[in-house]
Amino acid sequence: MPHKVRSVQLEAQRQWYRDHKDRWAGQNSARRHQKRILVLHLKTGRTCLDCRIEKRPRVLEFHHRLGEIKVATISQMVRRKFSDEAILAEAAKCDLICSNCHAERHNDALTCRDGGPRLHCGLKADQ
Repeated sequence: MPHKVRSVQLEAQRQWYRDHKDRWAGQNSARRHQKRILVLHLKTGRTCLDCRIEKRPRVLEFHHRLGEIKVATISQMVRRKFSDEAILAEAAKCDLICSNCHAERHNDALTCRDGGPRLHCGLKADQ
């Protein structure tokens, strides 16, 4: 039963966690492992959307499409133990591409109109 005094309640919760830390650590690890397997299954049997060559699941990455509202990256969702449904919904907003194509997409997004890197956009050679 909760304590009426908030500080007493917090201390009781901390003590309970200290007493059961091993159990919770094991359960958290198992949940994260289950989420990683879910993501691995999403990638298995698929190929890169861009190059159509790469198909190793460990090399494929989720790239959020432009215009889609990103809740979090898939890896953040796994780490934070989001529900399977939330992870699947976020994966539906993404293209599955290999790491090389993913780097190319982001490199293209960081290019200025003049073809130079965005970091130096608008700078002249003497600046």
